[in-house]
Amino acid sequence: MQTLTLQMSDKAGNREESKTIYVLIDKSPPTVTNQSPASDVSIVRPTVSFDVNDSGSGVDIGTLALFIDGENRADKADKNAYGENYHVSWTFDSDLLNAHTVYVGLSVEDDLGNSTGDVNWNFNIDTEAPAVSGIEIDDYTNDKTPRITVDGLTDATQVALSCNNSDWKAGQP
Repeated sequence: MQTLTLQMSDKAGNREESKTIYVLIDKSPPTVTNQSPASDVSIVRPTVSFDVNDSGSGVDIGTLALFIDGENRADKADKNAYGENYHVSWTFDSDLLNAHTVYVGLSVEDDLGNSTGDVNWNFNIDTEAPAVSGIEIDDYTNDKTPRITVDGLTDATQVALSCNNSDWKAGQP
């Protein structure tokens, strides 16, 4: 915050009482938070969304540039205000193919022209379940904790095993 004091006088030496005003200097750009999706998704028509916040002069949502897969989507995005801030979202209107990488880029300014600069992220469409090409275990064993070999495991982040309809046990591949 800056303090400005003004006092005027004339040629005859008459002086006005000084007047003080306080000015808040806002050099901070808006912040972009809650970018979604933040990682891979299994739906073919995802919604891209994020929040734009500015605690100073406020967000100038009219300056929003939103590019999704290289196309400007700012005019068709939903922009919901809450105070001086905004929640922005846009949903694909056609199905995306598996393994498609979605690129999101945006910039926006506050009411004083402070810009976020380029904010970018990407995510992938993943509609295929993990696959296994083979499972091996000895036919007969007296080991209560036999080793199970799984071949050709692709894209799995967790494996669960059930024996004779027991509780499923999960672990990392």
